[in-house]
Amino acid sequence: MKIIALGCTHTHHNYVKIPPCDVLIHTGDYTSVGSKFDYTSFYNWLESLTQCKHKIFIEGNHELGQSDEPTMRKYRETAHYEDWLADIEAREEDFKKNNIHRLHNEELIIDGVKFWGSPYTLAFYDWAFNMNLDELHDNWEKMPEDTDVLITHGPPLGKLDKCVNGHHAGDSWLLQKVLEIRPKYHVFSHIHESAGETTIGVNGEHQTKLFNCSILDENYIIRNKPVEFHI
Repeated sequence: MKIIALGCTHTHHNYVKIPPCDVLIHTGDYTSVGSKFDYTSFYNWLESLTQCKHKIFIEGNHELGQSDEPTMRKYRETAHYEDWLADIEAREEDFKKNNIHRLHNEELIIDGVKFWGSPYTLAFYDWAFNMNLDELHDNWEKMPEDTDVLITHGPPLGKLDKCVNGHHAGDSWLLQKVLEIRPKYHVFSHIHESAGETTIGVNGEHQTKLFNCSILDENYIIRNKPVEFHI
């Protein structure tokens, strides 16, 4: 199975060349601040990618209109959550026809490979899909132990999570869960300036390959190509 992964495109998706693949993964932050124009453009783009057999996506912290938290309402340019849900429902048949899958703490099995995706990240200035550490601990407990490809928006602590100011913005509970269930691959984005790849494991065994597949750099300029891997 050939998998292409990318994230943090922030409305620049039309400028990214996507090669033929079995599964395309987008790890969130596909909009600027969650406007209807932005998410409609993204969904239309997904439907146009006929070279990809399946397309999986999750939300990120910039998808403000897609979060039902009341604090999101302060962003006037975002779509209302209820309007977004209605648009998603209206597209349900088109999504099925085009093998587009939105994962929200959900699993998806394609040709025997189990994908599991979640949008939640550590709380940061009242952005979308934020949780505190206690909430994140409970959230990651929902992750199936037999996950093959883990899809999150944010990184685990200390792994491709270093900001320009030197701060490590990753999630400690996510790191612990990845070490516990040992998926074959973990793809995420969120911290643009730490795009790249690494591996983690226990005593050098049961390695998990990690990809920060952010397309844009910290200045929101396209710097990276989508990640490609096989399973």
